[in-house]
Amino acid sequence: WKPVNTGLLNRQFFSLAVSGDNIFAGTYGGGVFLSTNNGADWTAVNAGLTGVFVSSFAVCNGTIYAGTNGDGVFRSTNNGASWTAVNSGGLTNSYGNVTSLVASGDNIFAGTTSQNAFATDSTLPKGTDGGGMFVSTNKGTSWSAINAGLTDSTIQTLALSGGNIFAGVWGRGVFLSTNNGASWTAVNSGLTGRTIQSLIVSGNNIYAGIWGCGVFLSSNNGSTWQAVNSGLGNNYVQSLAVSDNAIFAGTYGGAVWRRPVTEMTGVIIDKPNSGAMEQVTIKIQAPGMARKNMTANFALPHSDLVSIKIYNLSGREIVSLVNRHLEAGPHGFLWNTGEVAPGCYMAQMQIGPNAYAKSFTVFK
Repeated sequence: WKPVNTGLLNRQFFSLAVSGDNIFAGTYGGGVFLSTNNGADWTAVNAGLTGVFVSSFAVCNGTIYAGTNGDGVFRSTNNGASWTAVNSGGLTNSYGNVTSLVASGDNIFAGTTSQNAFATDSTLPKGTDGGGMFVSTNKGTSWSAINAGLTDSTIQTLALSGGNIFAGVWGRGVFLSTNNGASWTAVNSGLTGRTIQSLIVSGNNIYAGIWGCGVFLSSNNGSTWQAVNSGLGNNYVQSLAVSDNAIFAGTYGGAVWRRPVTEMTGVIIDKPNSGAMEQVTIKIQAPGMARKNMTANFALPHSDLVSIKIYNLSGREIVSLVNRHLEAGPHGFLWNTGEVAPGCYMAQMQIGPNAYAKSFTVFK
């Protein structure tokens, strides 16, 4: 790492966003700064921005939305050269602390809290008495509350996965909406903590950063979660990002941690039950010279706890792919072997008290 702070008049940051070659930084009290050269230089871009405590960003089709602490949402259509407040019809200053934003087409979703989320003198994040979830279907021109099914109104983080919206709710875990926020359902099976600080989607996987509990992964739209904390030296996870097949976790007082996504790839194919089966079956397709992925398909006669691990011939565990309950029926997973040495490996699947193993060869 190296510092890239030239031009920054305020160095307390709470949000970052990328739009093309532009990087936007939201500060605590200094508004928005813009860099067009990978952070080498920064310029304040605050014309029209009356809320200078910027807690969140969303970018959609070149339009940038900024969520502020106390002044609601602002919109820029010219890369931050000017900003316009877009808070009419529901997003009032009572709930103007917009802690999270996500955008999909004309739909903008805002998660809010009415308590200061930026207190830096506490070892515990703030968050009570929020306004809950809001949606705008006209690019922020007007807003409506969408809280049916939410058991708390303080929203810490949001993420989109296709038509699914995931919300991290203070002390209540993860909630899912499949109908643009009209209703919400808790999806917390397997989570050991409920203070969700960050959510991020990568392919079929959803990652949750949990205060005090580390990182959890779901590969079935939140139906079940498993901890993926091997090697993580700090479980107070504040933020997550995925880039170049790696996941990055920013922690409270414990630096940034990185881990290859391939080490945490679980079940990626969940198919409906195709009928009763009498026994477990597993079929493995080994990677070839031009194909890095080892793929496996298996079927379960009944729901059970499934663990799948890869070992080398010395018996050393290379990676744990799955460790959670799966429903009866066919499933599948893959493992990217691009970073392992060529040779023979063993895939071991534990289903309840029973173990199954298949060997395969990695070529380079």
